[in-house]
Amino acid sequence: MKIRKEPEQIWKEYESGISYKSGIDLFTNVKRNNNFYNDKQWIGVKAPDLSKPVFNILKPAVNYYVSMLVSDDIGVSIDKLDDVGDVETDRIESILSNEIEKVLEKTKMSYKTRQALKSCAIDGDACIYAYWDADYSEGEDWEGRIETEVIDNTNIIFGNERSSDVQSQPYIIIVQQRLTDEVKEEAESNGLNAEEITEDDAAEFYEINDADYTDSKYTTVLIKMWKEDGTVKAVKATKNTVVKEEWSLDISLYPLAW
Repeated sequence: MKIRKEPEQIWKEYESGISYKSGIDLFTNVKRNNNFYNDKQWIGVKAPDLSKPVFNILKPAVNYYVSMLVSDDIGVSIDKLDDVGDVETDRIESILSNEIEKVLEKTKMSYKTRQALKSCAIDGDACIYAYWDADYSEGEDWEGRIETEVIDNTNIIFGNERSSDVQSQPYIIIVQQRLTDEVKEEAESNGLNAEEITEDDAAEFYEINDADYTDSKYTTVLIKMWKEDGTVKAVKATKNTVVKEEWSLDISLYPLAW
């Protein structure tokens, strides 16, 4: 399958994904479900003179089951590694387990797991995206760290929309709404022209009709990932221009937990 890498081509794939999600009423259902969870059951009802009592039986049920599922913190145990030279296997296992636990702690995975489970209950799906944050620094001898982010199911575009298998996807697009000035700064830091990066109207795609909603200072950024020769590659773009040119993630699997 030929991978399209130009901004205009990626944007068309994004529009196609949004059209599919709209066709299965995903945006409508997610908005309605969140309204019901957040005590807004009367949204859309035109009855100004009618009292609108709310007795929310959904929120405590969702919160209860989420808390039950994540009552314990995530643990890591690595064992049965092959011996490496003269180093004891159990020592390596302990070191790796400790390092993974540090990553989970620093990325607040326990909290994000709760977020993801709540998204499953309300929105229907959840996704955790892992990436390397090269700008992070604690003043140590190294820079960068692994970071994780919970992504709404409305902001994930699969190349094959009829399959939920992440690793079999021909490509995956992650949709981000970011401050325009921030996007321009990133493009310039990557040696690219930021003049064509402008605000866009996300409301057009996400069916946002709230009168007080404004996204005049935001730009939609698309991170497209695909597999090539056994390695995941990516490009980051807006509607009209590239923010970060094609790069290799140096991993063989998409960094998404669906």
